[in-house]
Amino acid sequence: MLGFNQTALLYFYQRIGIQSWTDQLIDKAIKVIPTHGKLLFTEIQKIIENNSLPVDIAYYLIFYKYIPMPVYIPALVEAVRSRGLL
Repeated sequence: MLGFNQTALLYFYQRIGIQSWTDQLIDKAIKVIPTHGKLLFTEIQKIIENNSLPVDIAYYLIFYKYIPMPVYIPALVEAVRSRGLL
């Protein structure tokens, strides 16, 4: 059985899909998301939305460790479970 962080990373990887993000878009997203402290995934999404960035880029940034793994939230765990990954 995978641990929560591994399962969450697998979920983020699956959400990346076939998206191809430009370096400029990645840089902009990295600059607007604080890398210190722990954020909820919903907070990361809100920051991205407020900066007119595509929400799906959050999955890319988390999977490739540009930003830290968000703290535990029930909605994320439920999404992982509903996909049969946990």
